[in-house]
Amino acid sequence: RLKNPLKTIRQYKQKRGMAYLTDIKDWLGGYPFEYAKIEEVLQFCRKKLNLELINIKTGEANTEYLFRKK
Repeated sequence: RLKNPLKTIRQYKQKRGMAYLTDIKDWLGGYPFEYAKIEEVLQFCRKKLNLELINIKTGEANTEYLFRKK
């Protein structure tokens, strides 16, 4: 049996914590994206932004960086 798409959209925020259209805009706004290697990010932040790496967390999809000003 098919689900009612309007009901699904109305209930979306309760399940996801974000309005359906906001989630769609965020998803679409992320494309196209440019991939950068960790070393490229570190080099840019050191040389161009004068930042020092404090901590880094790597994972499957996201890399989290913690920097401070030199």
